[in-house]
Amino acid sequence: MGKHSSVDSLLQLISAIVLNPTDCAKEAAAVSALDKADFADFLKLLSEHHVTLRVLQAYVSIASDASAQPVETAQEVINKERERIRISLEYLDAICAALESNGHQVVAFKTLDHWPDFGNDLDLFVIGNEDRIRRLLIEAFRGEEQVRSWGDHLAHKWSFRVPGCPADVELHINRLGQAGEHSTLARRFITRRQYVYLNGHSLPVPAPEERVIAAALQRMYRHLYFRVCDIVNLTALLRANELSWDELAFAAGIGGIWPGVAGCLQTVAAYASQYLCEPLHVPQQLTADGEWTASKLHVQGRFLHVPFLPDGAKLFRRQFSQMLVRRDFDAIARLSLLPPLASVAAVAYVLTGSNGRIW
Repeated sequence: MGKHSSVDSLLQLISAIVLNPTDCAKEAAAVSALDKADFADFLKLLSEHHVTLRVLQAYVSIASDASAQPVETAQEVINKERERIRISLEYLDAICAALESNGHQVVAFKTLDHWPDFGNDLDLFVIGNEDRIRRLLIEAFRGEEQVRSWGDHLAHKWSFRVPGCPADVELHINRLGQAGEHSTLARRFITRRQYVYLNGHSLPVPAPEERVIAAALQRMYRHLYFRVCDIVNLTALLRANELSWDELAFAAGIGGIWPGVAGCLQTVAAYASQYLCEPLHVPQQLTADGEWTASKLHVQGRFLHVPFLPDGAKLFRRQFSQMLVRRDFDAIARLSLLPPLASVAAVAYVLTGSNGRIW
């Protein structure tokens, strides 16, 4: 891969290993051949894409020289990451238990989708009184409330730094979506939640269909880029046949986001198929609403981006029109604030190099 490996080539290497971990001897050799700077960037990308354990465990198991420096470094990173996850899970369990015992129903979403990897934040959707929930984090866990952007206020989202916890706690209260436009859809995350048992902790997580909804909201309606973990997580759901397509279509219809959900899964299937032994097929329900291919994904910065024009703008218009049809005036009002907010954020980024206080 050479002395000046690009982010694009490193992401291809990472994708090949994590999507086909039992047949990645060539990729493992390429990792071992990286120079010091490229290997450091490789490790940084693994963290940014939430695939550190999945990639490094496959690499260590297949690397030809177990005593080589890259392998030893990889094992050190694995050990450190496992400890971070162990501590984070203890806090996640304690916070969920405290919320439930005080009458606030909660589900941990996105964070645990990456298992055995783990997200940077403890993402929780909670139903209840906002002030009481915030006080609980502050009083019971000495949580330090972080500065909220305008977008956070609109989305009903709070972030807390909890002493001793390696990850920030991000609370989405009563609403989901970039503008907090989803309230009915959001409640399905609670009413259909399931429990998983991880490292001795029983934790509430969304049903598979809501996991897809959360991924689509984040990737297609907010960030407009994918991380490798998103590809891997959704690929696992597709290959396991865990999804009820009728249930997924019904839920996405409530929020007017079926085109984005379909496009998200089509994009994942097309991208993953480049690295799998057999192509990953999606059902007819997904291909009936527009044509999406992995060629739409392009590396920009450190991630795999979906072009905003025309795709992101088209999805926004479709969502807005669906809310008009459903006469969901609360969602319409909230969504109508996004274009001017995005414009202000763009101007702020040009002037200051950051849009964090706005977006």
